[in-house]
Amino acid sequence: MDNELDGTKTKGRVNLLTPTNRKRIIQRSGFSSSKKARAAFKSPMRHNTGSTKPEDVESLKEEITELEVKEKKVSEEIQQLINEGYREDELAIHITKLHEYNEIKDVGQMILGRLGNDVCVLEMVSKITF
Repeated sequence: MDNELDGTKTKGRVNLLTPTNRKRIIQRSGFSSSKKARAAFKSPMRHNTGSTKPEDVESLKEEITELEVKEKKVSEEIQQLINEGYREDELAIHITKLHEYNEIKDVGQMILGRLGNDVCVLEMVSKITF
């Protein structure tokens, strides 16, 4: 049995990953052994150059103040809901039930759509008796 990686036959089959084929695949993919492939990673995000203008600092301080006010309001709303007896685990149950309801409703509308030939869904629903 010949070596599978050197491109020779292996049990009647030719190995397609010959060194020449590997080189072609790497060249086509753009991951050749060029300087680009070995270069340091450069993030696509813009970097802060460290030179901030006084106007930028002031606008950032204002934004921080606004965000702190919003955070305080949201915290107060959360506390009010907790005081009224709402619990976070109940919210998860209600969300799950809403997802289930929406899935059932979508299936029902698909069935009505297949049953009705050129008939509005509203007309189909009005014909159904419960």
